[in-house]
Order: sequence, then C-alpha cells, then structure tokens
Amino acid sequence: MFSVRQSSWDIIQGCAGAGKPTSMQAMRLAYQSQGFSVRGATVARQAAQQLEKDTGIESTTLASLLTELGKGNGQAKFKDTVILLDEAGQLATPDLLQLMQAAHTAGAKLVLVGEQQQMDAITHGGSLRYLSQRQGCARIDTIRRQREAWARTAVNDLRAGNAKAALDTFAGKGLLHIEKDSQSAREQLVKHWQAYSEVNPDKQTMIMAQRWKDVKPLNDLVRKVYQEQGKLGTENILTECVVSNQSLYFAFSKGERVRFTKNDYKRDFTNGEQGTITQVLQQGDDIRFTVKLDSGRTVSFYQSDYSDEQGRLQLVQAYACTVYSSQGATIDGDTFVLYTTAMDRAASYVAGSRHKDNCHWFVNGQELDAQSGQADKGQTPDMATRLKTLARCMSINKHKAMASEYIAEQEAQQEVSQQITNENELAA
Repeated sequence: MFSVRQSSWDIIQGCAGAGKPTSMQAMRLAYQSQGFSVRGATVARQAAQQLEKDTGIESTTLASLLTELGKGNGQAKFKDTVILLDEAGQLATPDLLQLMQAAHTAGAKLVLVGEQQQMDAITHGGSLRYLSQRQGCARIDTIRRQREAWARTAVNDLRAGNAKAALDTFAGKGLLHIEKDSQSAREQLVKHWQAYSEVNPDKQTMIMAQRWKDVKPLNDLVRKVYQEQGKLGTENILTECVVSNQSLYFAFSKGERVRFTKNDYKRDFTNGEQGTITQVLQQGDDIRFTVKLDSGRTVSFYQSDYSDEQGRLQLVQAYACTVYSSQGATIDGDTFVLYTTAMDRAASYVAGSRHKDNCHWFVNGQELDAQSGQADKGQTPDMATRLKTLARCMSINKHKAMASEYIAEQEAQQEVSQQITNENELAA
C-alpha cells in the first residue's frame, strides 16, 4: 500500500469540458481501493453539492472543511485522507495557503483540480497558475463536452487566445450577431433564445452576460416572453433584492424562476440554488414566498426572514446569469451570450464552453465602434474592423499575477539594467 504522504499536494488541470468530474470519480475509486478516505471541497455550497452528485465524493464548502480540519480531532480524522479541491482557480491565495497548512498538519494529501485559463478568484487570484508553473501539473486536454469537432476546436481557440479563428467559425455557422446597439443585441438574443426553446422544448438553455447590469435587462425581456405566453402570474410584486452586493429591483409572480443568493444553513437555502415560485403574497409590508426547489423540496418564507441587514431580499430572477456564476456548468443544448468588451480571454473562454450543441454570440456594434475609434472619427462602421476589434478584446489576458511574480520581474529587470550599465562602463 502506498502513502498519501509521498506527495503532500498535486495539481490536475483540464480544459473546460474535458471531463474533470469523471477523472475525480476515477481518483476516488483508486484511492479508496487502497484504503484511503476521499473528501471533496469547493468554494460554493451549490458546487459542493454538484460535485458530490457527479462523483460520489463526500463534499463540502472550503469554509466547512477548514472548520473540520481546525477542530481538536482534525488531525486524527483526516490522517490518510485525500482532499480534492474542485475549481481551485477560484480560491483566493490566503484561503489556499490556510488549506495547505491545515491539510499538512492533519497528514492529508491535497489535490488541486481546475483550469488556470478560466476565471480567477475575485480577489487575490493567480495561485493555481503560479503553483502549476513552479511544481508542474497533470493535464486533461481532450475536450468531450461539445458534440461537434468544429465546436471543440472553437473552444480550444478561445482558450488559446486565438479569438479570430473562433469568431470566423462562429460567423460561418451563423452564431455571431453584431447588432446596432445594446438594446438590439439584447432583443435579438432573447428572440433567438425563444425560437430555439420553442423548437427544442426538451433541450437545456443558458443566457449569460458579464455584469449584473447586463443580466437584469435580459431577465426582464425573458420574463416578458413568459408573461405573454401565460406561463407567469400577474401578481408582479416588486421589491428590492441583493446579489453580489448589488441592489436590483425584481418583480415576482407565480411561476417565476428564481435563484437564491445567500447561504442560509438554518433554512437549508443554498446560494445559487434555483426553483419556481408556486405562490407569492403581499402581506402588509412583508411578502410571503412559496418556492418549489429543483431538488423537489418545497419551502416557504417571508422576505423579512431572508434579507440582508438593509432589508433587501436575497432572491433574484433566474432567466439569465453572469458568466462567472456559469463556470463549471454543462448545458445539454444551446447557450446565448451577450458579449461586452469587458469580457477578456478567460471570460470569453468560460462563456463559450458551457454548451454541448451551439453557443450564440450577440454583440453591441456601437461598443465595438467606440473601441476601434471609428465612432470618434465619424467613419462608417465596417465588418472587418468590428471583427478585428472584437477578436482583440476577446484575446486580452487579464489574469492576476502573484506579488512574488511582480517582485521577480522587477529583480530581473534590475539585473538586466545593471548588466547593461556594467558593459557601458567597461566600454568607456
């Protein structure tokens, strides 16, 4: 029998859609066959639940895992345990350091699983890439999610920053739509989504945008479609909601698709969990919700009981989502992306790799013209310049760097400068 202590931590990286959960399931079987325990962990509670469902690995949030490791019996409990940390790139560096120290003290092995080309932690990111460069990592590079070979190639092009090739592919397949302005881009996205959904009622769909300021109008448009179809009630109870520390106003009716935005362990509500409102009632200054969760459980609560300190409801409509929250999802059908020029290589790669069938892109032409300078010069927009600008924006690498990398770069520059100075002095 081998020991997990042969290496205290390892890294596995895999392209989006390469089958990392399948690999983790194989790891579980291999380690358990040798008598080791296997635990899973993720940053988000919903992701932990999905990891456990996909792999059979008992999984929890990073916060809960650190609490367990820090207890008095943590060292004994986790001895000869393998901890698989999924979506490790989303883990902030201080949290990763704390986990590595706790796992080492407990005698556990830590395996980081993720993809450095996808979106980083919101703060203090870059540790997965940095550690992979320093120690090396195992890689899973064969994409399996997309059904068609051309679609897998396009995903690889987005990952590599070769956005021009990916855009040529999307344009050739009729999946790239550059509209005259932002409103037209949103309306065309929802029009195409509606047409696809009506023809493919058994297929999944996902609508994405980079920022909540773009997600909210998309939710409004999709909701209008459902209300016109009679799939939503007419209660339209408007209230202030909060998601990612942003205040937004949403109207709620019977039949509304909703997403919870805050973990509430007392009520067993999970951030990101979705469901359908079966009843919504205005009761004085309060609102009572009854929601049937996608898990099958039905819950009831008042807004006053599920709000933040400012009284903002921790619930939003769930017709569209941010690109960041989509990371890790697989859609058995088509996806619809509202692209803005704030979306860099990582965001474009994540957005363009969730689908099994097709990814449709909708772009604000005015925004591209402003980026290219054509608007300022009063020039007539042309498709070639727009595509060039779009490819440039989608290829920009905004990955965070570790402070130690900046220091090393500065030291290297100083060394080169000193060498040049010395050579000049010798020449003089």
